This record gives sequence, C-alpha cells and structure tokens, in this order.
Amino acid sequence: MQENTVLGAVTLTASIEHMKSAAIMTVAFLVMAVALFAVISILFLRRMLQPLVTTANEIETAVDSAIDGDFSHRIESRTNDEIGKIATQFNALSEGITNKLSLIRENVVQLVQSQPDSKGGNLLSETADTVSGLVRVSRFKQAIEEDETDGEVFLRISEVLEQEFNIHTFSIYEVDQNKKMIHPVMIDSVPEAPIHWCDAAIHDHCVGCRAVRTGHLIDGSENVQLCRSFSSDAAVADKRYICLPVIESGSVGSVVQLVFGSEDAHKVRNQRPLLEAYLREAAPVLQAKRLMASLRESSLKDAMTGLHNRRFLEEYAETLISQCKRRAVPMTLLMMDLDYFKPVNDTYGHDAGDQVLRELAVILQANVRESDLVIRYGGEEFLIVLLETNAEQALPVAEKIRTAVESHKFKVGGTSLSKTISAGLADFPNDAQAFWQVLKFADVSLYAAKEGGRNQVVRFHKALWSEDADY
Repeated sequence: MQENTVLGAVTLTASIEHMKSAAIMTVAFLVMAVALFAVISILFLRRMLQPLVTTANEIETAVDSAIDGDFSHRIESRTNDEIGKIATQFNALSEGITNKLSLIRENVVQLVQSQPDSKGGNLLSETADTVSGLVRVSRFKQAIEEDETDGEVFLRISEVLEQEFNIHTFSIYEVDQNKKMIHPVMIDSVPEAPIHWCDAAIHDHCVGCRAVRTGHLIDGSENVQLCRSFSSDAAVADKRYICLPVIESGSVGSVVQLVFGSEDAHKVRNQRPLLEAYLREAAPVLQAKRLMASLRESSLKDAMTGLHNRRFLEEYAETLISQCKRRAVPMTLLMMDLDYFKPVNDTYGHDAGDQVLRELAVILQANVRESDLVIRYGGEEFLIVLLETNAEQALPVAEKIRTAVESHKFKVGGTSLSKTISAGLADFPNDAQAFWQVLKFADVSLYAAKEGGRNQVVRFHKALWSEDADY
C-alpha cells in the first residue's frame, strides 16, 4: 500500500438545537432573576424612601403657608429615625413661633385696646403691621412732647390723619368746659376754619356735641342720626362720621371727628384702634401744654384786674415794634394815671382802692378796640398800646377815656366816688424808633399832664424832654 493513499472517510453528525434551547432558557432565567431583583429593590427602596418624600412634601407645604403667616400646619411623624426626628422638631418650631406671635399679638391688642378685626388671617403680617404702627405712635409722642404749644400738637394730629390714615375730611375741636364752648382748631386741614361738618350751634353750646356730652366714641358710620348735631347737608351727601373724644383730667378736652363716604366705612373702622392709640398719647401732652400755657398766661396778667402786666410788656415790646416795622404802621403808647388815688386807700382802705382799680380797668377796655392792649403798668398807672394808630388819631381816644372816667361813679362800700385821670401819649415812629424810648416820652407827657393840673391829656413834644430832668 502506497503512502499517502486515502483508505476511506468517516462522517460525524451532531445536533446543537438542545444547546440553543438550554442557552435561551438560561438567559431568560437570568433576565427574570434580574428583573425580579430590580422590582424587589425598587419596592424596598420606595418603602424606605416614602416617609422621607412625604415628610419633605409636607414641610414644603408648611413652609409655603408660614411665608403667608399661617403657622398652623403640622408634620406627621411616621418613623422613629432621623426623618421622624425632623418632623417632630419642625412641629416644635412651628408651635413655638405660633405661641410667641400669639403672645405678641395679645400684648399689642392690650396696647391698642382693641381686638383684631378678624381671626385666622396672616398672623405674622398683621402683628408686624400693628407693631410698626405702634413704633410710629411712639415717635409721634416724642415729637409732640418737644412741641411748644398745643396748636402744634393739633397740627401734627392733622398730619397723621392725612398722611398715616389718608383721611382728608375731618374736624378737630377744642373744648372749653368752663365756657361750654367748642372752638374749631382744624377743619379739613384748614386752621380755625368755620364749623362745617356739624351744626354751627355747638360752638356756643358744646353739650350739643354727643361726644362731648357723653365722653364716649360716637360711631355714625351706619346711623348718621346718632348725633343730632351732625350736618344734615353732609348726611344727605351720604357722609358718615366717627367722633373720638380726647379725655383730659376726666373730661373731654378735644374731639377728633372723621368724615367719610359710606364706601369707606369698613376701612375707617379698621383704622380706628391705631388712631385711638395716637390720641391716647396726645391727651396728656395736650393737657400739659395747656397747663403750661395757662401758667404762662397767669404770669403775664395782673391777678386783680385781669389785664396784662408789666412782664407781658417786657416780653412782647420788641415783637410789637417788629410788627409795626414790617407792616409800616404807627403805634401810640398812652400812659395814664388815676389822680389822687392814695387818699382812696388811706380813707376807705385797700379793698376799696382795689375795687376802684378794677372798675377803671373795665372802663379802659370798654373804650378801646379788642386789638389794642391795656396793661396795668404798676399801682394806679396804666398803659394802653393803640395799634395802627398815630398820636393825632390817639388823642380823641384818650379824651374819650378821660371823659368816661370823669363821669363814672366808682362804688366804694355804701358810697360813690368821682375820680379823674391824667394821660400822656407818644407814638412810634414819629417820636422815637425804640419802644422803650417811646414809652419814656409817653411817661414824660403824663408827668406834664399831672404837673399841669391833672385830668387832662398831653401829647409829647420835644420841649417836654430834657436829658437832665429827673422824671
């Protein structure tokens, strides 16, 4: 047999179908196992993360509400782990904030002396707004305490009504309980304007004002007929009102009347508590200003006659000259002295002398204008300041006074006395440019009248003045 000769062939045949099926089954099993694991893992993770997600959503909702001032939302504590601890601590924080804000609000309510308009609103915003308002009230009080007069305080109240509360129709009345009169301080931002929103009769009959008579707040926002003194014309024009009495020493010292349309009634009622806070702060300050003004006025008046005294003249002399210069008008000083007054005291006593001086004061005031000033200069000597009057115009006035005194019968005990008066006058600017020099010239003229026989009026002239004379 030769080498490399093929002796035959063997054929082998194998089937791989069963291997393919086995592979597919294996892969399918693995996929199902992985899918099942994934599902189990997802379910497990979801179960684990659900409390965190839910808590986070609730916290987000609660925070959104808190931004709007609502701290009532609470977070449910679902687990005992860190998530549950976060929920518990958040609830404690919300509760603490709510309690503190409620406490602040209660204190604010006591300060404002009024309950909030509504409950369940924006607690944070309402409290912040009210506290901010009280801060402005405090600054207002500090400002009015540094004001000089009650008139300045009333002006600030007017500014508060306009700028703080946007109220432009109102009345501010000052009440004189002794005279039973009401004086309009401010009407619709106009100082001392005529009474407009009320019956003008309350000016001389203050108890016609219901707020003055009762000392209580008068709310005519719904029933305008509550106070009969409210203007009928205003009522026809569908105007409403709220009158706030300002109590000073147990009685009504002033009244603030708010006037508004029916559509603004709700807004004004909401503003009222804060406005009352302003007025409560203003009340003692107004009382103190009036007391100081009264004390000052009493120090500038003669207690016996009720006339201005020499101290008043010392304080206002330069002001009088400045007014005359600014308006380019003259002014005459009329110095008068009751003749032979000492015998009245010596004969009838000082009480009789005081009565004569009081009657003389009445005569002097009755014979000059209200704009003129009558001053008790000292003892039985009186000074009359005739404004916008030169010496020539003053002479008839002086003669009129002299005649009135001469014809008057002074009542002294059970008898009557006749007295006369001497007068001297000088004017600004013809006789001198300085007040006290004009006064000196008037005094010199009075001296000449007495030396000339009394019961006469002497006009100053240069011949009466001597630098060496002892007047």
